[in-house]
Amino acid sequence: MAPSRRTGNSGDDLFFRRLRIFLDVVENMSVSAAARRLGVSQPAVSQQIRVLEEMLGAKLFNRLGRELSLTETGRKTVLVARRLVGEVDDALTNLRKSTQEQKFHLRLGFSAPQIALPIARNFKQQFPGASLEFVNANSDRLFEKLRRFELDAIFVGLPEPHSAYECISLLRQPLIAIASHDHPFARNDETTIRELCTIPLIFRESGSYTRRLFFDAAYARGFEPTIGYEIASREATFEAVVLGLGVGTVLEHEAPAHANIKRIPIERGVVAATEYVVCHRELSLVPPVALLLDVIHAQPPIEASADFPPSPTSSS
Repeated sequence: MAPSRRTGNSGDDLFFRRLRIFLDVVENMSVSAAARRLGVSQPAVSQQIRVLEEMLGAKLFNRLGRELSLTETGRKTVLVARRLVGEVDDALTNLRKSTQEQKFHLRLGFSAPQIALPIARNFKQQFPGASLEFVNANSDRLFEKLRRFELDAIFVGLPEPHSAYECISLLRQPLIAIASHDHPFARNDETTIRELCTIPLIFRESGSYTRRLFFDAAYARGFEPTIGYEIASREATFEAVVLGLGVGTVLEHEAPAHANIKRIPIERGVVAATEYVVCHRELSLVPPVALLLDVIHAQPPIEASADFPPSPTSSS
């Protein structure tokens, strides 16, 4: 669980997350054990405990080397946290139980199925009575459908959270190049924006966020990309690369494993984007969208591939 992924009016949500992390630490009196159970780093857990202590204006733990013990405030906080978290969990359990017995429809849009569909599968497992409708389109088209309330939530890449919507970050991933093993460019083990701008490239249509990300990076460096092919779907773009028609650029999780594809890091992950789930704020508080967000918050963070180093941390 990533404690600070949600943006917007989420102060209460973050407070409850910190209470849960605090109780996880208390259970074993160990920050490292809590981090392992939550699937996050030990410094991330320590940071959330420090923030909670700052909010309460008092220390929660006495620390002697690696040994922890509760302060008087810590002992009182345990009682309050267990009561508050228990009440929230009971309410959510009752909501899930009643919702599982109902038939409801959730409309989802995505530009990268590799990220959206596993989340949809988890949601369906928890709420088998739900029916899910999917739309696969570029980012501009998805936002248009969301604005018109034709979709309940969308999964898209953004440079930063959209101020008009509720946004939850899912994954920070680098832009990479892909080429057929038969293509001369596949001899490269890494590349740069400058080098890519010296050859014709295969791009998605102009509404594609991945295309916009590459063009913005190129223009920022003073280079002009050359369009060799413009293809209106990710699948067709990938097939064109497989056939050796040229070199393409994709976000790391959008490049499925293929025997004839070479994945080439671009500037070691400097050019990167964050994938978000986005919805209307007023819908984020009521089912079924609220239940989707609850499923997302409960799952471990999506991990970037081990083939590439971690991307720079987003400032958003």
